[in-house]
Amino acid sequence: RAPAPAKDQITGSDTNQPGSAGGAGGDVDFDEKTETALRNKVADHNDKMREDNKPDWTRTTLGQLKAVYRRGSGAYSTSHRPGVSRAAWSMARVNAYLYLLRNGRPENPAYTTDYDLLPAGHPKSTRSTDMDDRENRQVNTAPPAYMRAAARRGLELNRQGYGGDGLTDKTKQEARDMANGRVSEDKWRRIAPWIARHMVDLDAPSNRNPDDPGYPGAGLVAHLLWGSGPSKASAERAMKYAQSIIDQLDAEQERTRWSSIAIQLDKKTKDEPVTKVERRIKTDVDFEIRLLPDDNDGMRFTGYAAVFNSDSEPLPFTERIVPGAFKRSLKARNEIKMFVNHNMDMVLASTRAKTLKLT
Repeated sequence: RAPAPAKDQITGSDTNQPGSAGGAGGDVDFDEKTETALRNKVADHNDKMREDNKPDWTRTTLGQLKAVYRRGSGAYSTSHRPGVSRAAWSMARVNAYLYLLRNGRPENPAYTTDYDLLPAGHPKSTRSTDMDDRENRQVNTAPPAYMRAAARRGLELNRQGYGGDGLTDKTKQEARDMANGRVSEDKWRRIAPWIARHMVDLDAPSNRNPDDPGYPGAGLVAHLLWGSGPSKASAERAMKYAQSIIDQLDAEQERTRWSSIAIQLDKKTKDEPVTKVERRIKTDVDFEIRLLPDDNDGMRFTGYAAVFNSDSEPLPFTERIVPGAFKRSLKARNEIKMFVNHNMDMVLASTRAKTLKLT
């Protein structure tokens, strides 16, 4: 109830803009030690919730905890218990938030200030279910510290005139967003393919040798602006991280899709809910294989993924696919991948990489 001592009353932040902790996106910059501690809390908490088979609304994200921590730091400037550091005060608020997530209620009934950060569906959440996808999303799309640092360095080198004439305004704006901790889903999906295509640029002396008269070259600056570079090792690290985000986003979309299908089936059959994907594989199928006359390198093939107006093999149901069934999917921007035997680790082609064409 007493105000904080004058020495602890800090107004504003040199790093984070006002309102940075206003939403569950958590567009807040921390030192690496604090961010690592929060990441570990996210992982430990979510693992425990999965082990205990807790509802989805008990899960947290790095964005949520960053927002809670930042709010705790601000509250410390107003009032706090003597002998407690700002960092400890902020982390205590994070722990109180995790208790609220786990139990559906706060440990201290007076703690109501972070209800707006709770996932939609939580008993205490004040968020609407049609909140922006980015805030509802369980996948943390904020870039790691090393990618933000790379983007900042790339922007500074470009400001000094090292970027060359080939950089687009879009690339520079996306780099500014990355430096501030924001990366769109579309950008994440473009990062790994871009790094893979331009990895060879880092072999040039002007992009890898600080003693070269052309250093830093335009290729190096471009890699930095994409959160990559300045070495092949760091580029591969960023590429793998970007691919992991894409895999999580795809998995989240798949979970959402199957959850919707399960709900619809349950409503129709009034039977037990469908809780997992059920696959049936028919192995005694006769395929007709013909060589493509213009396929000289053996790296291309074509065929039917589905046949219209043909009854499926008898199961507890019989399926028939009608023309137009895939119309919406073919027009959607979602990536469609072709796997070997449904194995998601064995990708043959994808629409986003333009190695798979569907009609």
